[in-house]
Amino acid sequence: MCDQLKPEFIARFRPSDMKPQSLWEHLHSVSDMASLFAGKVGLGATGSLLGLSHDIGKATVEFDEYIKFKNGLIDKLNFDLTGGKLDHATAGAQVLHEAFLRPDGITTLAADVLAITVASHHGFMDALTPDGCDVLSRRLAKGESETRKDQALSSLSPSIKKRLQELLAIDISEELTNLLRRSIGKNYREDEAHFNMSLIVRFLLSCLIDADRINAADFDAPENLGKRQYGKYEEWDRLIEHLEDYLATFTIRHEIDELRRDISAKCLAMARQDRGFFRLTVPTGGGKTLASLRFALHHVAKHEMQRIIYVIPYTSIIDQNAESIREALGVDTKDTKIVLEHHSNLMPDRKSRENDEEESREECDHYKLLAENWDSPIILTTMVQFMETLYAAGTNSCRRMHQLANSVIIFDEIQTLPINLIHLFNLAVKFLVNACNSSIMLCTATQPILHAIDPPSRALPFDSKREITVTKEQHRKTLNRVDVFDVTRPQGWNQREIAELANEECAGEKSVLIIVNTKGDAREIFRELKTVTGLPTCHLSTSMCPVHRIEQLTEIRGLLEPGKKRPFILVSTQLIEAGVDVDFDVVIRSLAGIDSIAQAAGRCNRHGSKPYKGRVFLVNSNDENLGKLPSIAIAQKDAKRVLGEFQRDINGIFQGHLLSDPTLERYFQYYFHTRSGLMDYPVSQKSQVGRNDTLVDLLSTNQKSIYAHGIKPQSPKLKRFLNQSFQTAARSFEVITNAGQGVIVPYGEGIELINDLCGIFEPNKQFELLRHAQRFSVNCFSHELDRLSKAGALHEVQEGSGILYLAETHYDDELGVTMEKSNAMSTPFA
Repeated sequence: MCDQLKPEFIARFRPSDMKPQSLWEHLHSVSDMASLFAGKVGLGATGSLLGLSHDIGKATVEFDEYIKFKNGLIDKLNFDLTGGKLDHATAGAQVLHEAFLRPDGITTLAADVLAITVASHHGFMDALTPDGCDVLSRRLAKGESETRKDQALSSLSPSIKKRLQELLAIDISEELTNLLRRSIGKNYREDEAHFNMSLIVRFLLSCLIDADRINAADFDAPENLGKRQYGKYEEWDRLIEHLEDYLATFTIRHEIDELRRDISAKCLAMARQDRGFFRLTVPTGGGKTLASLRFALHHVAKHEMQRIIYVIPYTSIIDQNAESIREALGVDTKDTKIVLEHHSNLMPDRKSRENDEEESREECDHYKLLAENWDSPIILTTMVQFMETLYAAGTNSCRRMHQLANSVIIFDEIQTLPINLIHLFNLAVKFLVNACNSSIMLCTATQPILHAIDPPSRALPFDSKREITVTKEQHRKTLNRVDVFDVTRPQGWNQREIAELANEECAGEKSVLIIVNTKGDAREIFRELKTVTGLPTCHLSTSMCPVHRIEQLTEIRGLLEPGKKRPFILVSTQLIEAGVDVDFDVVIRSLAGIDSIAQAAGRCNRHGSKPYKGRVFLVNSNDENLGKLPSIAIAQKDAKRVLGEFQRDINGIFQGHLLSDPTLERYFQYYFHTRSGLMDYPVSQKSQVGRNDTLVDLLSTNQKSIYAHGIKPQSPKLKRFLNQSFQTAARSFEVITNAGQGVIVPYGEGIELINDLCGIFEPNKQFELLRHAQRFSVNCFSHELDRLSKAGALHEVQEGSGILYLAETHYDDELGVTMEKSNAMSTPFA
């Protein structure tokens, strides 16, 4: 019996010509693609079964009417639509759950995992809510009148039924338990096993969502079918050849060049090691970007891995690192097929929506189909995007998780990891190495002690044989580049006084860099500099889009060239500390953590080639507002403690230098160990959880929720492994509080991009336009979005898309995005 003899059910309509997509074609395609994605971790059959089952609930007469009604093809429905929606996801969840129950009716791990994954493919759901409500059981207990499961099963085409029977005969439980065992090892704690199970569920959900979205997007724009890479990049050898030829052009002129060559050679040798954890610990200016790229390319090629992902703390460093990588590999700036920059989410996930599975929203929001899914061999993104991919609400973030498998993931400036993310980060990267066949490299000049935190099960492994570092003599020479002066004082420094100090230090043709903790402080000190000095001044912050920052840095480097040098002052936020290659005579650093001070010092006499030592001044600004930056306030407190001990150090514990290894180690001991209670992402009664708890517990054993369930009247005892509060944890998770959204700004080509995006919606063009728009976007916090919206400065490129652009009146050529209308359109170095 062929499929054509069964009724042809519809998965969706193409908006451009209202052509229907066959449900059978959609289920087969998503099954194949989800199997490809999940197969990277040994869950190929599981992925295939999820893809085949996820939309079974659409094979009903009612859904056929519903989708036609929603698309305006019929005037009314012939059945009662309670709540204005039709549940099509639960039927597939029920089919899989029933198929994997034990003969005595007791649930199994496979039954619960498959069911919750299918039920969640349009939006997360809790297995158990914090107040003890058993959402998973309630969802699976829905009757035929609500899910139409039996009708859907009887309506399936012969090919779907045959494939379903084949997949149900496979031991899915064995696939899942093998992966779980691999992820936790032999000596594990119960909570670690439960936590890793939550990561497995999210990984499978990522495979399903991405496959579903890709198939929908390709149906909307068939011309894109041949453009996707699916991780099958086969030209690593060509990229390696480009890089090696590029590195061969470097000459040795200074001691720093010798150091860089030594580090690069060590990275090449380390690439031959088996997959796992690596550390690259080198002084600022040691050439981490190209050295780590050399490691990554050779490691990927040796182990036949799929991609390289650079995870960077600030969007600003993406600009410079991407530029360096493209130049080294001979890749064009606009070629996102090889090197992709993912700065921020231009599309909101609408995680606050009450109804996450509303069909008209999910199926007809075409921009959601275009959301970035990291389908390129080399990705540069931020720690915010990385952590949101693993833990945040919203399917746009979740769909990228499977791309982290079988990859080399390089974390640049890992010391900037927020304290409340440490356990979530460590548990996730261990899962990626142990379960997902990836390799992790932690890069910084100031390596945090992530291997020495409590409990040991949440610490990272450390093997000194897998650390690339410098010799003691090389480190001593690095410390001798600068002198550090602590000029903090009880009354603090106001913005004008900091500007005046910078002006004084410019005497004798000196260049001065001021680094402060907030964008507001940077902006106001820049304005003060305009009144206290006639010297050229410049401002740099994340209020400027990537292309703007690159152009600004190009001008700055021109002024710092030995033959063209003249006195000038740059005021910047801490974005310049991480990976930005500039070399000033003097640095003035607003008090922060000792690690930040060390990074700031790396922008002073960076190459050690000046005939005099660089000078670094520590000041304490009394104008900065750290209300929204508690981690910096904590770091300041611990830095003050270490500064006091350093001044009293008569036994030479700190080796006479504020930036020595013992000084940094003492700082990290205070910073980490005195705040160990903050590492598992605590939440309070004011959160969506409604009590004091942690995200680690909500995603592992979830004991408080189980207790809340147990004290409910007539609540049956929970006899299953999967009791996590997935949705509540995701909605409670934020890397940065009120992180906001990316906004496309009218700078340079950004004006043309905005015009193109505001034009007629063409799916085949929009995806590349949105990728290119990353370089012309600024991430604005929620309170900034509110102010700009009230000022009438924000607009959607298409009504209902959620993709925002900024009015030209609110982008300043010196300051970037401004809350007030801008008048400054001058050249910064006039």
